[in-house]
Amino acid sequence: MHIHPIASSSEGNCTLITTEKASIVIDAGTPLKQIRPLADTIDGIFISHEHNDHMNGCGVLSRYYRCPIYMHKLCYRGKGYKLGKCEINFIETGETVEVGDLRISHFATEHDVDMSFGYLISQEKGPSLCYITDTGMITPLMADNIMKADVLLIEADYDETLLQEYEYYDDWLKERIRSNIGHLSNQQTIGFLKEIGIDRFSAIIFAHLSPRTNTRKTLLKIASEEFPEEIGKFKIAPLEKSFEVTISQP
Repeated sequence: MHIHPIASSSEGNCTLITTEKASIVIDAGTPLKQIRPLADTIDGIFISHEHNDHMNGCGVLSRYYRCPIYMHKLCYRGKGYKLGKCEINFIETGETVEVGDLRISHFATEHDVDMSFGYLISQEKGPSLCYITDTGMITPLMADNIMKADVLLIEADYDETLLQEYEYYDDWLKERIRSNIGHLSNQQTIGFLKEIGIDRFSAIIFAHLSPRTNTRKTLLKIASEEFPEEIGKFKIAPLEKSFEVTISQP
C-alpha cells in the first residue's frame, strides 16, 4: 500500500491510496491539476463530509477518471448540486466498500455537519490505514478503529495556545473549533496517543494543520517531548511523495 496525502488543511484535503490492484482518493478538496500528475487511474472517490475543503473538486475528478463517488446521502443533500453528472453511491456508517484489494470501512466522526466519516482502509493480506480528520473528539468507536490500524492519519488542527492568541478569530469561532464537533488540537491528539501508546503503528501522519493557528514546529516539539524515542514515526501532511507501508506476513 502506498499512501500520499496530497493536500491537508482547511484550504483543501486529498489523500491518494494505491496498491497494485486499486487506486482510491479520500476527499477531493483540491483541483484536478494537483492529482492528475500522480494518478493514471482512480477507481473510487470517498468523501468524508460536505465542507468545501473536502469535496470541492470531486465532481471534476469523478468525470475525468470516470469513477464513482462514495458519500453519505446527507452530504449529497448539502452539496450535491455542485457535482454535476457523476456516479454517486450512498454509504451508511458501518458499511464497507471493496475496491480491488482494498476494503474501505466507514465509521462516524464528530463534526458540525449532518454526517461525517472516518475510514479504516485495509489491504487484502496487507497493511491497514485509519483516517480521521475533522472531529472534535475521539469516541470509543473511533478509538476501536484506530487500534486496528498499522498506520494512523489523524487530525492535529490547532495548537491551544496559538488559537487563544490568534486575534483574527472571533470568540464564537474559537469556541466552535474547540468544541466536541469542531477539530482536534495538538494537545488532544498527542494526549490520546500517549494514552494508547504508539508501538503498534509503523507511521503516524498528523493532518489538517491550520495555517493560522498551528505550525509544524509547534506540533513536532510537543510530539518529541512525549515520544523522544519514536519521533521518527511521525510525518506531517501534506507530503511531497507517497510512502510505502508493508507488514510482515506470519
